[in-house]
Amino acid sequence: MKFFSTKSGCASEFVAEHRADPGGTLVALDFDGTLAEIVPNPEEATIHPGARRQLARLVAQAGHVVIITGRPVDQVRRLGDLDDLLDRLVVFGQYGSERLDACGLHLPPTPAGVERARAGLVEIAEKNSGVFVEDKRIAVAVHTRRAAPGTLQRISDEVLRLAADCGLRAEPGREVIELRAHRVSKGDTLRAQLAELAPRRVAMVGDDLGDLPAFEVVSEARRRGLRGVNVVSGSAERPELANLADVLCAGPAGVAGWLAELTAACF
Repeated sequence: MKFFSTKSGCASEFVAEHRADPGGTLVALDFDGTLAEIVPNPEEATIHPGARRQLARLVAQAGHVVIITGRPVDQVRRLGDLDDLLDRLVVFGQYGSERLDACGLHLPPTPAGVERARAGLVEIAEKNSGVFVEDKRIAVAVHTRRAAPGTLQRISDEVLRLAADCGLRAEPGREVIELRAHRVSKGDTLRAQLAELAPRRVAMVGDDLGDLPAFEVVSEARRRGLRGVNVVSGSAERPELANLADVLCAGPAGVAGWLAELTAACF
């Protein structure tokens, strides 16, 4: 089974053009929910085996492959077992505030407001069973995937007030709210890559609200005449994203299937 479906003609054209000119392709991918299943404990996430195989094939043939994730880059490097791919793969962490590539790791300093927010989120977590805090060094997140249904909605006002008090931006996700000082979005990062690399076609693969700015960058590029496709890793938690998809995948297994079709075009 393919575990993905093509929703627009431009998706087939993208594969055909990649087959003829793989060096002109830029593929950007999210990590959690896209290359790895969402799990209750983020530290226990692992890259989908099929997605890892196809990612290695893609890195070997495509002009440019980048991962743009909300996680710190060191986590994605470890959870994705990416060391052998870093000569041709670039990993952007914290939406693009961190960068890991063949030249090494590039990290910004920790903002003062994050330390205050971390302490406040720990207090919230202590009052709500199943809620836990993830330290991302330059950001901090509160997760409710282990908590009772409805917990995120119940604590969200308190979390948003804390973000405002600490001068941080709140970024919602699937059973998580992240507080961060930087204003960089995945769209900003992808737009910068398009300007730097000047590819002849681009695909964005993602699953959550944080990927929306990057999907919009692909749509902008398409309006300018660049071949672009949005590949959505679908979920019951974000069914509305299916409306944006040129390719709709059944989670990371479906993403692996689409990557297999893309990479098979050149083998």
